[in-house]
Amino acid sequence: MNRMHGIIFAYEQRGELRELTERRTAASMPFGGRYRAVDFALSNLLNAGVTDVGMVLHGRYQSMLDHVGSGKVWDMSRKRGGLHLLPPFNYLHEWGVTPFRGKMEALAGVRDYLNEIRQDYVVLMEGDLVANLPLADILEQHIRTHADITAVCGDDSFATENGTYFEKDPDGRIREVLFNMHQPRGYRSLDVFVMSTDLLRSLVDECQARDQYSFRRDVLQAKQDLLHLQSYTFSGFAAQIRSV
Repeated sequence: MNRMHGIIFAYEQRGELRELTERRTAASMPFGGRYRAVDFALSNLLNAGVTDVGMVLHGRYQSMLDHVGSGKVWDMSRKRGGLHLLPPFNYLHEWGVTPFRGKMEALAGVRDYLNEIRQDYVVLMEGDLVANLPLADILEQHIRTHADITAVCGDDSFATENGTYFEKDPDGRIREVLFNMHQPRGYRSLDVFVMSTDLLRSLVDECQARDQYSFRRDVLQAKQDLLHLQSYTFSGFAAQIRSV
């Protein structure tokens, strides 16, 4: 599927994982012995025919580099395109790694990379999601519904660490974006989003100009009445590695 480009966020050390992420990010957590959590995202992209992928890194990513290498295992070691490792925050600040604030800030840090994307559509996804997603079907629905952004959600609303939830119409259109709730309601976001590459570039530029850095607050929530936000409900098993 040469129409879609993948961007995986494998950046943040989550405090809720404590000792498990002292030397690695959640995306490089071992899973089932020989695998890592990020293998699910890479396999989902490969199964959908996506071979051009950017992986946004942040702090403690040596384990990730050792695991993915050149991307050959996923047929992403290529002269043109393939797997690109993107560390926009790999500088030190006051004896530590610069704090990560949000997806839009990370994407602004690799803005030149976004200019090089050849595909019409891009999928943003987290590296700590354990799920077998039908990305080809998700893109097909995105195009068919003429959505600006398609958000993938689970068919449940149980509480997750730092979770996002959607309330939607019967036709799947998202009417409200919620987070930081004591009693979750609506549908749990899997933090997978499909949109056109041109829209992504314009949103990154707009957020950078306004010093906005959060995708869910400054894009999804702030523009829920301006953009056509569509949901894709995934009924299979989906777990996000967010706590011990």
